[in-house]
Amino acid sequence: MRFQYLERVTDKKAKPLTKEVLEQLISDTAVEVNVERARMYLEQGDKETYSRYKALLPAAMWVGCNADGERRAEMLEPTQFYMIDIDHIEKTLPSPPVEGGSAMQGVSQYICKVFKEKIEPRCEELGIVLAHVTPSGCGLRIVARAVKDFPTVKEHMDWLVQELGLDKYGDYDSACKDFSRLSFVVGKNDIIYYVENLWDEPTHKPIKSAYNEEGENEKKASGSAASDAKGVGKVESENGSADEYEQELETLRKMTYHGFLLTEIAEKYVNKLGKPEQGERHNFYNRLVSDFRSIANNEWKVLFAVLPDFGLPSDERQKQCKGITRSTTLRQIPRDFYFFLKDNGYYQVKERVTAEAKQILEMEETQTDVPIPSKLPPVFREFVSCAPKDFKWPAIFALAPIIGTQTSYLRSTYMDGHLLTTTFFNIIYAPAGSGKSFCQPYIEKLFELTKIRDVVAGMREAIYLRNKKGDDSAKNDPHVSKRIMAAINSQPEFLSKMRDNKGYHMFTFAEEVDTFVKGSKAAGGDKTDMLRVAWDNGEYGQDFKSANTFKGSVRMFYNILLTGTPAQIDRCFQNIENGMITRFSFCPILNQEFAEMPIFKKLNAKQREAIESVVQMWDENTYREAIDFTVEEAEQVDEKDFDTQIKWKYTFKDFQEIDLSWLWPHLQKWQKEKLSEAMLARNHAKDTFRRRTARMGGSLALACYGLWAKVGEKEKEIIKDFVIAYMEKDLQERIKVFGEKYNELMNDQARKALAQTVRHNASLYDELPDEFDKTDIMTRCQRLGIFSPVKHIVSRWKIEGWVEKVGTDKWKKVDPTKKKRKLKR
Repeated sequence: MRFQYLERVTDKKAKPLTKEVLEQLISDTAVEVNVERARMYLEQGDKETYSRYKALLPAAMWVGCNADGERRAEMLEPTQFYMIDIDHIEKTLPSPPVEGGSAMQGVSQYICKVFKEKIEPRCEELGIVLAHVTPSGCGLRIVARAVKDFPTVKEHMDWLVQELGLDKYGDYDSACKDFSRLSFVVGKNDIIYYVENLWDEPTHKPIKSAYNEEGENEKKASGSAASDAKGVGKVESENGSADEYEQELETLRKMTYHGFLLTEIAEKYVNKLGKPEQGERHNFYNRLVSDFRSIANNEWKVLFAVLPDFGLPSDERQKQCKGITRSTTLRQIPRDFYFFLKDNGYYQVKERVTAEAKQILEMEETQTDVPIPSKLPPVFREFVSCAPKDFKWPAIFALAPIIGTQTSYLRSTYMDGHLLTTTFFNIIYAPAGSGKSFCQPYIEKLFELTKIRDVVAGMREAIYLRNKKGDDSAKNDPHVSKRIMAAINSQPEFLSKMRDNKGYHMFTFAEEVDTFVKGSKAAGGDKTDMLRVAWDNGEYGQDFKSANTFKGSVRMFYNILLTGTPAQIDRCFQNIENGMITRFSFCPILNQEFAEMPIFKKLNAKQREAIESVVQMWDENTYREAIDFTVEEAEQVDEKDFDTQIKWKYTFKDFQEIDLSWLWPHLQKWQKEKLSEAMLARNHAKDTFRRRTARMGGSLALACYGLWAKVGEKEKEIIKDFVIAYMEKDLQERIKVFGEKYNELMNDQARKALAQTVRHNASLYDELPDEFDKTDIMTRCQRLGIFSPVKHIVSRWKIEGWVEKVGTDKWKKVDPTKKKRKLKR
């Protein structure tokens, strides 16, 4: 029988779990240590740290598996085994506890005692093959073979619990009926019962497919929750078959607002208003669309999917939804609908998952598989294959700005028609002492020839400065090109070197983020504005000049690699509105606390040769003159003969234009997928960051063209897969670092805008008499400082049901009591 497991719960794909692998896992010292740490923190009441250590454990999949290792429910097939969790056994612990040790040890001893006395005698009869104490130390996990003709996992679980009377020992976890359910692996000391015929092929296979069982239940649940929304009908799709459109509607029905299903809100709102009579259905539906468009992103398909149909034909409802949402400008939430949302708690975000589940979900969200080295472009392939597992993604993010600098002779046109270059602002972060300096050898190896040119240029510049006499000597300024810029430099120096590089990227590396930020403020300058411009390859200029300033305009081309701690990132990116958080990419090194020292393999001869050939190709494609000397030879040249003996003034070659039009459809498809996810989750950060990330994907694809002498169809396929994986990781890490703060900012701005608009309109409405005319409105608008045209104000009130017309430029309030209803200021 085939089982699978995850090395960590955050992995996306499962690996085969054989008998040998299981025995190796339960004997692993790291597993035992992490279990002990988890229990220690749980006993201390620190559930967050407990969850973090628990998530570091391997996880077995006993109930369902898939040949490709995918964990999606619809792809899993039953293993003919099932699993039971009995939690919180400490509640039934006799008093006093079992002899000796801590309370946690007492619970574990009690669990073993219960199993030995009550369960083990019947293990063979009931098909039990494995039992162990859970990572918490307070639960019992049982894995059993299906031996009855029950069609579902749930029925097997209920039968075994009843047979053994397990419910009296703790809480029975019914969630184990899910075929994708994971079981954290524990150490050998926690294994109570284990039979080696676990992998034998069973003769009895009664369990059905997981997808059929769970899918039917979900479908019934969604139908009952949506009430009248089930009558949306079958309509023709604009971009595919009717079946495809029905699938799209099914997805849209799961859309939420602040964590609540829109279908749930619609059902409750209809119950509050009362269902319409036969002749009122069109007007009632029109009002629902007008109200809900403000919380459904003004998308007609979303409204069509989530709102009840009241028996109206599909084409009529489509027409109403399209007509009302035709205006791309969203109105604020209508007043009565706003009070409904607020009174029912929908306007406030509610926590609907436990802290532990949320942390596990966040960790899953932030992990993307590293492409296997054979599927990576050159240079990436060599360095990543030598990096330990926890450093493979950081290695890719560290290499990107280095390679981007060396391939800056490449140019392309992005999807939006603007210039695309190989620009990367990347930060590798981890707690102190985690090995962030691993990227220094990459810089030394890949900038080997560039450093020779920079050193010679620096010597020529030093000679000029020593010989400088007065302003007349300024005309002899050599304007040397230096590609590697120190983290601490003055603003004039930075701009002058940017000008002298004539469109080729400069590169800066800083081992601490704080060092770079302090350096960017040297000589009274702050490069925040320049960095924003540099990311977009725009022009930055100054119109004032003195002896120590730069005057003029220069186009910015710059690559940055920084390393630092999470605390440094928090300090340096406190202002999340200045655009810097969307321009920098972040990649963490996984927690190295109490871990073995990471060992980087040495490059073999073949790998070194491959890297050196690419470095030589970069130099030949960038400069017209080859290097025919070393730094040591240049240092021995006499200062007076330096100009004649050393070719210090290098001439850049012309840029190479690359056509990336073949890649744009793949990036557009990825962006649409992320837009869909952002809409369903109402995640402003994902919506904003996906655009920046897609552009980073284009830059990475362009840089990859500089890693082969010739790019064919095979290389394009490698580039495409690599770029998609990089974008997934980049977007997930951006959201992990700044997603929550950015969403809070956007929600806060929306609340302020809503309060401002509703406050003005509410004040104006409240001050008017029960019957009023145009002059009454104009007089009060002038006093309240409202400048909207009267016809616009009245039109909104009519749509929202506040007023009705009684004559030419005369109206009356529909419900006079509303004038006493005050919005919370």
